[in-house]
Amino acid sequence: MINVQAVPVGFDQLIKGLGKLPEQGRKAISIAINSSIRKGRTTAGREIRSHYVISQGRIYQEMRQIHSSPGTLYGALESQGPGIPIKDFKLSPKGPQPRRKPVITVEIIKGAPKPYPGGFVVGRFGMHVFSRKGRSRFPIEKQRSTSVPQMLLGERAGPAITTQINDTYTKEAARQIARIVGGRK
Repeated sequence: MINVQAVPVGFDQLIKGLGKLPEQGRKAISIAINSSIRKGRTTAGREIRSHYVISQGRIYQEMRQIHSSPGTLYGALESQGPGIPIKDFKLSPKGPQPRRKPVITVEIIKGAPKPYPGGFVVGRFGMHVFSRKGRSRFPIEKQRSTSVPQMLLGERAGPAITTQINDTYTKEAARQIARIVGGRK
């Protein structure tokens, strides 16, 4: 989870400087937080897609935005959930191969396809990848990969997302405050 909480330096001085308009100062900071959260979500989708073979829509399904209000100057980009099924990444072969026993290859990280020995594709449950838990025929279990929270906070995409959120917040807060102060004259 990535949090954006507004405790700007000089916020009390800003409210005093606005005189009778302290609610506009809180509204400006709230707008800046919400803008940075939206931009962070877009950046997260782009950064994760630049490193992993997954659709942006699938990433967005696992993320939730918590918007700020003038009363609560807090916003967050949350993501929680289990690992993503392997079928959502690049998989070869895509369907079951009943006559031969191919080794499945899965490309989770771009440019690094890896063989997945022991895995097989079952078409009855939406083309998922399964593997056997023991030597017998059953039980089988659905295979999953990394989750979106791990991708968000990982070393590949995490720093770029955090930097983008902080930069957007700084620029948008300055722009909103200038708008309030400039419109007051």
